Amino acid sequence: MASAGRGMLGPAGNCCQSFAPINWGECPHGVEMLRSVPSLVAPMVCGEGEVPMTETKKVLAANDAFYRAFGAGDYAAMDGLWSRQAPVACTHPGWTALTERARIMESWRSILSDVPGSSVSCFDAEAHVVGATAFVTCNEAVGHNMLAATNVFVREDGEWRMVHHHASPVARAYVKGGPTRDDRIH
Repeated sequence: MASAGRGMLGPAGNCCQSFAPINWGECPHGVEMLRSVPSLVAPMVCGEGEVPMTETKKVLAANDAFYRAFGAGDYAAMDGLWSRQAPVACTHPGWTALTERARIMESWRSILSDVPGSSVSCFDAEAHVVGATAFVTCNEAVGHNMLAATNVFVREDGEWRMVHHHASPVARAYVKGGPTRDDRIH
């Protein structure tokens, strides 16, 4: 199932004061934090930090709504999930990047007209909240195809709205933890 968020721990053990990464554990205030992104400097996710855990759950709910709309072929729901104010981008598997909202929504209209009744699911979702922006890394199963995906959201009018979706095919049957030596491209 989905994870709750990411956290950071300061050098003095005060998770709300600094941005040094930590692994799974709890902040000194007793709120669960998750693995940090080593290269990302982000605000805290804890009871006294800048990003409440409830925001992470809201991001995961927005991500779930995206996959429900996708699986149901519901264009109106999909349209309602995408930002109308922030710049947006979308890269479907095998496509070049789309960067205008009208083109992105037209791509979804086309894709969703072929999807009703198709099996679309999201799994291994992890949300990462960074102020008013969040991203979710996850895996998708679309029919018999496995994809790795990243979905980016921003706070807009009090709701989390999608600003970016990128999905890429997984080269081999899904292997948690990344490619083996034989799978490497670089």
